[in-house]
Amino acid sequence: MHQNYFKIAVRHLSNHKMYVAINTIGLSLGLAGCIISYLLWQYDAEFDLFHTKAQQLYRVNTIKTLNQETYGVAPAPLAALTKANIAGVEDAIAMDFSWEAVRVRNQNFNEDVLFTEGNFLDWFDFELAEGTTHIADPSTVLLTEKMVKKYFGKENPIGQKVTMYSDTDWQKDLIVTGVIRDYPKNSSIHFHFITNYKNKITPNGNALVIEDWKQWREGVFLAVGEALPIESITRQLNQYVEAHQAALPDFNTLQFSLSPLAEMAQHSSEIQWNNFRYDMPSASIWSNIVSCILLLLAACLNFANMSVSLSSKRLKEIGVRKVMGSSQKQLIGQLLAESFLVCLLALVIALGVTDIWADWINRMWSELDLQLVLTNMLA
Repeated sequence: MHQNYFKIAVRHLSNHKMYVAINTIGLSLGLAGCIISYLLWQYDAEFDLFHTKAQQLYRVNTIKTLNQETYGVAPAPLAALTKANIAGVEDAIAMDFSWEAVRVRNQNFNEDVLFTEGNFLDWFDFELAEGTTHIADPSTVLLTEKMVKKYFGKENPIGQKVTMYSDTDWQKDLIVTGVIRDYPKNSSIHFHFITNYKNKITPNGNALVIEDWKQWREGVFLAVGEALPIESITRQLNQYVEAHQAALPDFNTLQFSLSPLAEMAQHSSEIQWNNFRYDMPSASIWSNIVSCILLLLAACLNFANMSVSLSSKRLKEIGVRKVMGSSQKQLIGQLLAESFLVCLLALVIALGVTDIWADWINRMWSELDLQLVLTNMLA
């Protein structure tokens, strides 16, 4: 019986092509807009969640006394001290970012370099594509796949030489030991090169001294055990405020605070001296969601109105079917089958439009990477 419903529905719709075209176009555009809105929301909500240990990682912030604003930096000695002296802190990962002149095969470019420590990849899930990780060795460097394609093409990059600070008198040669896979764009941490923090040179040519309270690290993350409350760690962390205040009295440090990595991108725009990428503005997400829902509602109302107006032309058909013994339930089933086919066709078209639309958006905004993966949407 259900098969007959769909046979008759296809026959009826084929006789009303304009009705089908108008409704499928309207519904497909509304559905495509809603799917794109969902992808934007998902992209923003999943910032940094590809790190399996994201729930354990907390960023150390410094709060200033004068205006009580939060700064996304921490004193250089803080990472080592918290790891050694605060119970519940399993590890501390410090990092700095800088655009530096890099020379590879006599080509000079400015690249985004991450200076960090050997434990960085133990906590952050940046996958190694080939080679080995020797971040603890200051003579080595890791490249992303994008940089490998840029500099070496299909040639094996392992063992190749990279010259850091190529436009200065303190340039340094490093050896490529590994390649990092291209990571998701909704990552707060962005880099092209990774090397040891001992290769970090200040603008005046001096090396970073992690024992100096006057120097900052642009990012310090604490790996915290699940059992210990964050408030307890924060209280212990603030025992170092006095030492920092003594070293930098003009900064007027009030206290240190912790913010979870899983929520960092959503609040980074509110933090001063922030060197991490932050999420999309909320207005750009929710305005798009509201607009697309209204568009879909308009298409649904148009579909309902056209269906009602078309039904007046089917009174003879309905009367004949009633005389032949059709029940009200069967008539309703027939109309629902026709509506289902129109909606199904609109959904198929919407998926194709969404794929094209998402690619267009990705090309316009390089920091976005919207991917229509049906298994993820249904999960």
